Amino acid sequence: MDIRQLKAFIVVFEERNITQAAQRLYLSQPTLSATLRQLEDDLDVVLFIRQARGVEATEEARLLYPQARRLVDQAAALSGQFRQRQQRMPLELGIDDDLGASQIERFLSKASQASPSILLNIQAGCCGDARLAAEESRCEDELFLPLWEEAFVLALPAAHPLLELSPLEMAHLA
Repeated sequence: MDIRQLKAFIVVFEERNITQAAQRLYLSQPTLSATLRQLEDDLDVVLFIRQARGVEATEEARLLYPQARRLVDQAAALSGQFRQRQQRMPLELGIDDDLGASQIERFLSKASQASPSILLNIQAGCCGDARLAAEESRCEDELFLPLWEEAFVLALPAAHPLLELSPLEMAHLA
């Protein structure tokens, strides 16, 4: 049994007419009949009872139809998945070590949703076509585009001398 036979079976089941099914599949009637016979031989069942005006589906055909439909759909999805992958644009993305895992996961999730046509290849460090890094580690020839901001707080013990300074400036931390 192969996908071609299952596709032929599905069309005949839906049309209930070999001539119309053959036209829909762009096959000759004898070719379609032979394909159905092969499937019936492989499964060792009779799928259709031939009548003067079309075919009648047997109980075995009614059992096979949903499974055949699912298999054909899965095969189409599988080939589509690999075709899509070949059509995706590769992007090497370097990620600096100082970024948190949760930040990276959020970015990758949003990036894949926003642009599914990009195939991201992640590498550690300062490499690739683009990179995720803190602004301070930017090289001179790189354009920096902020993707998110983080609110940091300074936690000090109650008796620390910096608490007496108001307002506290970044220079005080040096």
